[in-house]
Amino acid sequence: MAPNDILMVVGILAIVLFLVSLGMSYKSWRAHTLILVFLVFCAAVTQFVLSAYVLRTRQAWHEVIVGVRKVNQEKRSKGLEVKTEILKTKNEHLKNGQRVSGIIKKEGIKQLDQRISGVVFDRGSRWNDCQATPGADGAVELKVPNPEGTQLRKNMLLYAFESKNVQEQGQYLGTFRVDKVTVSDAAADADAADTTFTTVSLVPALPLTASEIERIDNSDATWTIYDTMPIDSHYIFAEMDPDDSRAAWLPKSTVAEYDKDLQPAEETDPADRIEVLVRFREDYPSGTDAEEAPDESSVRFSSGQLAWLPKETVDIDGELIPGADDLEEQEIVRKLTSIRSDAGAGIKLPGYPAPVATSEIKSISVAPRYVRQLRDYRSLFNAYRLARVRHEEETEMLTTQAARLDVDQQDIDASLQAAKETIARLESDKKQHANEQKVAEAHLKALNAQFKQLRSKRNRLLKENDRLAAELDRLEKQAARAIDRRAPASEPQDAFPRLGAR
Repeated sequence: MAPNDILMVVGILAIVLFLVSLGMSYKSWRAHTLILVFLVFCAAVTQFVLSAYVLRTRQAWHEVIVGVRKVNQEKRSKGLEVKTEILKTKNEHLKNGQRVSGIIKKEGIKQLDQRISGVVFDRGSRWNDCQATPGADGAVELKVPNPEGTQLRKNMLLYAFESKNVQEQGQYLGTFRVDKVTVSDAAADADAADTTFTTVSLVPALPLTASEIERIDNSDATWTIYDTMPIDSHYIFAEMDPDDSRAAWLPKSTVAEYDKDLQPAEETDPADRIEVLVRFREDYPSGTDAEEAPDESSVRFSSGQLAWLPKETVDIDGELIPGADDLEEQEIVRKLTSIRSDAGAGIKLPGYPAPVATSEIKSISVAPRYVRQLRDYRSLFNAYRLARVRHEEETEMLTTQAARLDVDQQDIDASLQAAKETIARLESDKKQHANEQKVAEAHLKALNAQFKQLRSKRNRLLKENDRLAAELDRLEKQAARAIDRRAPASEPQDAFPRLGAR
């Protein structure tokens, strides 16, 4: 029986007893006693009515706060206490995330702030909708909307892009250094009378080629500038529609690589491109010595934490990334072949979105996944620029060589013409020489015949001379003997007489 019903019965019994006692003793009462009794009775009735209202109010508030359960209902309806607890739980989930069995099912404000902080830290500062006015030799006057523009400082390095997407032929414009910063209250145009700008003078951080200066001068879009070159990420393109978005954003030669990223690995994939999902059995320190007792500040992976790790230990820029195979041998981790489908934050199971309702949570199989190599856009842009500079230098060199070859070709043509004229002249001389050779050969033939005759005659004369010489010698000797017989020779006289001789 409800308290109000009990109170009603008690009140009726009190009234009845009061009237009975009043009827039995009214002859001995006086007037003022009757008046006083009547007033007490009215006060009691008033108190009774007010008490009934208080009890009804309390019951109503009790039903609002605690809830009410009707005869045809199995459970009590949700009162303010239950609703408050539900709101507290939801508020806790909104702040710190919703966990099931220690696994974050839905990220909260804290996790989202951490992810936003990580994205902002990786991305650095960005300034949008900057109006560029090209100057000489690649210099640019840039109007940056405030209040963000006031964050710019002299000598900052900035990376400039056109504020257009890839489909609209947006381009990377280069690396610039802030040479001068001027805060201006002047409006950019008549439609933005209340807008203030920071005017920044930018100069190229590296010498620009003619094509780079031309690209800056021909840019007709607003600029977006960064103080840190944007970094690559697996999840930026992994969550895009592979049929529409990726093909529009990526070169055709790389679409297949991005489609395969974070998908189940194949046997032919390199070991350093395969990651395995593991659960840590104990806290793992951030240092290289895994046996060192970790403290709260040095813990890299906590006990029970899920993480994707390389299949084998790899060295990236001098930092050793532990491999799942090595850690499993040390009983530090356990490889997972299945996982509850509500494990969303940080795990990113490809093809398995986190469920919306708790009833959708189920165990799903997990396979090692393939991860593509992330790109360092700063190095790629520098390498591309270097290749383009080399290409332009080679083009200029080839153009110079082509001009030289044209001059050499002209010289060769002139030399060839002179050679042709010389050949023609030599052909004429050859014919004349042939004629002269024939005359000379005939003359030589005649000379040879005459020479033979003269040589034969000379031989005859020489023989005759030898005969005459022999005959002359014989005659001289014969004459000498005849003279010697006729007149003997006298004794020879001294050419120089001796002294004393007479």
